[in-house]
Formats: sequence, structure tokens, C-alpha cells
Amino acid sequence: MSDASTQPAVSSAPSNDNVMAAVATIPLVGLIIYYGMKDASEFVKFYAKQSIGLLVLEIAVWIVTMVIGVIPFVGWVVGPILGMVANLALVVVWVMLLINALQGKKYRLPLVADAVDQYIK
Repeated sequence: MSDASTQPAVSSAPSNDNVMAAVATIPLVGLIIYYGMKDASEFVKFYAKQSIGLLVLEIAVWIVTMVIGVIPFVGWVVGPILGMVANLALVVVWVMLLINALQGKKYRLPLVADAVDQYIK
């Protein structure tokens, strides 16, 4: 018999804070967590603020896509393509936030993080 069974297993599972931060990266959920959970850790609130910034970006992309889509002919072609590309980019950014939250690393969204920190205290 080997001694491997007597040694404690090293867990690669993320901590509760990391899981809560990952859940907070979901844009609307992050808004609820930031304003609803006063006892959340600073790490969780950090990612909740990042997701609020991502939510604002999603709304801005939607508005710009709708405005461009109203333009006859050119907007009917450019609007959907722009919307797809921008939404794909937002999904990639969200996945980056999610992975960093699960790994326990703080990742600030460029440009967005500064604006969010300025408006949300």
C-alpha cells in the first residue's frame, strides 16, 4: 500500500468569494449584488461594479445598433453586423471577467473601470 491515501488532497475548487465574484460578473445579477448585499466582500463588490460597467456597455451597444439600423439601406446592412461584432466582443470580455473572478485575480476593464469607479462609490 502506498502513503498517497493518507495525504490530504489539494483542492482546486475555487473559494466561495471567487464563486460569488463569478456570479457577480453576470451584468444584471452584479447590479443586484452590489446594491442588495451590503455584507459582500470587497472582491465580490469589485466584480459587481465591473459587471455594472459591462451592463452599461451592453445598453450603449444596443442603442447605437438601433439608431444605425434605422438608416435606410446602409443601416439595414451595417446595423446587424455591427451588433453581432459588438455583442461577440462583449461576450469575450464577460468570459475574461468570469475566468479571472474564478481564479481570484482582480481584472479591471480598460476605460470602463475608471468610469464605474467615478460614478459608483
